[in-house]
Amino acid sequence: LDNIGLVFVDGPPGTLHPLVRYPALPLLRPRLAANATVVLDDFIRDQEQEIANRWSEEFPELKMTEHQFEKGAAVLRLLANRQTETPQSSR
Repeated sequence: LDNIGLVFVDGPPGTLHPLVRYPALPLLRPRLAANATVVLDDFIRDQEQEIANRWSEEFPELKMTEHQFEKGAAVLRLLANRQTETPQSSR
């Protein structure tokens, strides 16, 4: 599966591990389309905020915005003109 345009991260539940949703972006980043969007649900939770902040630091080519839905959401959009090679994609 390549050229993924949308990733919606709404599980597994945080009760399994506080950062259980973190691996989604490091695993899928090499497969994202040039204009991809990643949505992290439940952004009102501290753990999801930590995950989104880590993703923003590790993948500076993604621009994060916060949205005030029922449980909040972080939306990260790939800035096609700022694509950088990630360690995963260079292997």
